[in-house]
Amino acid sequence: MKKILTISALYLGLILAPQIHAAKLYKWVDENGVVSYQDSPPPQGTEILQENTITKSSVNSKHTLGNKYKDPIKIYRVSDCNLCDVVRQHLKTLEVPLIELPLQDDRKAQDLILERSDSLTVPTIFIGEQMIQGGDLGKLEEALQNNGYELSKPEPETESNTDPGATEEDQEAQTEG
Repeated sequence: MKKILTISALYLGLILAPQIHAAKLYKWVDENGVVSYQDSPPPQGTEILQENTITKSSVNSKHTLGNKYKDPIKIYRVSDCNLCDVVRQHLKTLEVPLIELPLQDDRKAQDLILERSDSLTVPTIFIGEQMIQGGDLGKLEEALQNNGYELSKPEPETESNTDPGATEEDQEAQTEG
């Protein structure tokens, strides 16, 4: 009898274990336009943009989730900043979630940056607690990788010297010649 109870308890534990370790992750935008990623549901009346179940095994697997569930990095910028635009576009190409914040009118952000640096430089990027200033994309990518972000670069386009209107035989002849 004791053996049957032990086996039953183990079986029940195996069935319930994945459910115990499963958690929900919610993504929504609040009334100020700020994107939130949390493990608790948003306030009532807020539209949920995404709801996913996260299991312990998926959290432990480094490459399973990609950047989809990573906290967005913060980019403090000013208007008409070409370097800010380059950095933003590079991050979007790498599929890194980001939040852009204006620096010119945010005294609290300015004070935060000045506590950690000698100057207000744009763009100023926060990856968690790590701060990077300027547009050194190599330094930015290294910091992203060190903070667990996966960098997915698109395949480079290959240039073709063939005429798009040419037939297959014409293209083969041009390649051979």
